[in-house]
Amino acid sequence: MPKVTGDSYYLPINEGKYIPSRYKYFKKFLNNTSYNTLESFSMQFFTVNKGTKSITYVSIRKKI
Repeated sequence: MPKVTGDSYYLPINEGKYIPSRYKYFKKFLNNTSYNTLESFSMQFFTVNKGTKSITYVSIRKKI
């Protein structure tokens, strides 16, 4: 399971959430939690911010 860390995150939960990594309530809520982006998020991506850079991870469902 990949692990990502950054200064802040954008997660598509409900209407979308900006979460600073130092925000203790979300840190406690998200700590050691696994998410299936197809089931847990309203859209299949999330963004990690680090300094002046950002990277967006997009989940792609493969057809079987």
